[in-house]
Amino acid sequence: MWQWDLLFYLVVAVGVVLIIALGVLTHAGFFYTVRIRMGTPPVLPHHVAYILRTGPYEKAGNTFYPLAKLAPKSKLFGIYYDDPDVTPKDKLRYIVGCCLPDPLERGSSMNNLEAKLQSHGYQFYTFPSCDKVVITDYPWRNHLSIILAVFFVYPTLKKYMKEFSVEAGPCIEYYEKDFIRFILPLDNREGFRVPEVSEQDR
Repeated sequence: MWQWDLLFYLVVAVGVVLIIALGVLTHAGFFYTVRIRMGTPPVLPHHVAYILRTGPYEKAGNTFYPLAKLAPKSKLFGIYYDDPDVTPKDKLRYIVGCCLPDPLERGSSMNNLEAKLQSHGYQFYTFPSCDKVVITDYPWRNHLSIILAVFFVYPTLKKYMKEFSVEAGPCIEYYEKDFIRFILPLDNREGFRVPEVSEQDR
């Protein structure tokens, strides 16, 4: 009889684990449908502070976390310049940055933030306006959401651009409160390459 009791509790335990796992995956966005579209961007980073990094994209979090502490009230973004399918991991270039207000709207606290960012090696740049982009969103709930976004969003973006013969990029990941917005410019594309990257490509 005890064997049946043990089997019952084992089945219940497995069921509970599966329900929890399903809940975690659902919350992180595992079942979210990625929808790609072209249009006018609702928002783009304009005046920014950034730092250039080279190496595996999966290490970008090591730069995002310190920046989030330096600029906790600023929206963060990343721009990824090289295709990881053709570029060696140690040659991949990307920037991590935060958005700054228009220079005419900055107060003393923002000037202090800029000084602090500069002391940590950040550069400043102004991206151009952009009228047309390829864009999609993905839920941002936790670190698992970022992993799932990379797994689901980028293959869908590549498939979309190949299907419609679209050349867009570089890819901008813009972090809103509850979602990550993926934006690939269709015009003024070179303006989203910071000076160091443009110099390297000459």
